[in-house]
Amino acid sequence: MTQPEHYRTRLRHRGFWLEYASMGWMTIEAAVAIASGIAASSIALIGFGLDSVIEFFAAVIVVWQLRGAVSKERETRAVRLIGATFFALAAYLAVESVTDLVTHARPEQSTPGRCRAERLGELVVGRPCRRTGHSWPGGTRRNRGMGVRGGRG
Repeated sequence: MTQPEHYRTRLRHRGFWLEYASMGWMTIEAAVAIASGIAASSIALIGFGLDSVIEFFAAVIVVWQLRGAVSKERETRAVRLIGATFFALAAYLAVESVTDLVTHARPEQSTPGRCRAERLGELVVGRPCRRTGHSWPGGTRRNRGMGVRGGRG
């Protein structure tokens, strides 16, 4: 086996390992999000779970591609399959959103949903605030109530 072939084989094995690990994570993520979304009647949580199902499907397609011969036709088919699943998710979310707007449905609160929103807020807002030296609007946990001005400025 020449060096490039050995390197290619090693990368392919690493790709399989990453895809299988991702598929395991996405299975758990989808199950928790969909179950929480159903319990809370939350389209957002159900949509997040369905997005994880689509990501799982995309990972299956990547594994399919890694196992087969590389060809433009195969890649085009894979991209179209993944694209079709995203369009199906968009259609589901549009129908459910309009239905909830018309019926004035309101989601219930759920602990997994609140935890996810809190962690996402820390990731989206907290990291840029730490990096730029600005604090959260209203102060951070560290400086809240210590007379330090919150927000930018």
